[in-house]
Amino acid sequence: MWVYFWTTFGILIIAIRPIENAAIYAGLAHDYTQRERSSMAGRACLIAGAILIVFTIAGNYILAVINIKLFSLQIGGGILLMILAMQTVMGKASGKPSEGAHQDLAVFPLAMPLIAGPAAITQAIVSYGAAQGDFIKQMIVFGVILIMMGIVYILLRLAGAITRLLGAKGAEMLARILGILLAALAANLILQGLANSGLFK
Repeated sequence: MWVYFWTTFGILIIAIRPIENAAIYAGLAHDYTQRERSSMAGRACLIAGAILIVFTIAGNYILAVINIKLFSLQIGGGILLMILAMQTVMGKASGKPSEGAHQDLAVFPLAMPLIAGPAAITQAIVSYGAAQGDFIKQMIVFGVILIMMGIVYILLRLAGAITRLLGAKGAEMLARILGILLAALAANLILQGLANSGLFK
């Protein structure tokens, strides 16, 4: 059982990329208050965990009912991330928003597609399917998802320390640099979706 636990843990930590997501979050939320960052981090992990658990149990059925393929999620999520990345790198045309006007990042892009992205959803479904008929292994999959959400939450909370350490100007510069990383991630999602769609075979 421990072998299956560590195998599932390794697969999901690669798919979710908690350190990379925390770095991106530090850039996106660099001008938010500590309370706002903590609140968004908590809600993002709860929502992402719920998404992963629901899709783990009934993902194939849900996608079949609404006639959506995983590659469509990759392409759609990639396009939305690319728009966000462009806004991050070039800055808002209207200038720095006031504290009350901050965009809530908990659902998009944090919960989905950064934490509970197509790769994480796919790997959770595959791991659960591989444990079909073995109740303990199925519970291990759910346990790993919950542990991963805890790890992600801790790392997202540490994002505030990074921005405080860098200061306002340093955090803004980090946001622009990580915006480029986010654009690369978005492009990768779109390319993976196109490749998985079979359009270019």
